[in-house]
Amino acid sequence: MKQILMALVLASAALAQSAGPTAASLAACSGRAEQTECSVWLDDGHHDGVCMRAPRDEAASCMPKPVPPPPEPESTPPPLTASR
Repeated sequence: MKQILMALVLASAALAQSAGPTAASLAACSGRAEQTECSVWLDDGHHDGVCMRAPRDEAASCMPKPVPPPPEPESTPPPLTASR
């Protein structure tokens, strides 16, 4: 899970620092509304995402979905003790 999270963080950071979205991420959202699910193949593999438009971009591109937080560990109630 940590590896997936790190890959998404790095992909998002690389995209934010680049000159703009890749041609593949733009093509994945061509003709789609913002907030529509999308998927794109990049150099590092297949990515599921959401069509979004960054403030400086004119067209929506396929951006990685936010990774949901890990589930909370199940807590076990303390054992019941007999009262004396």
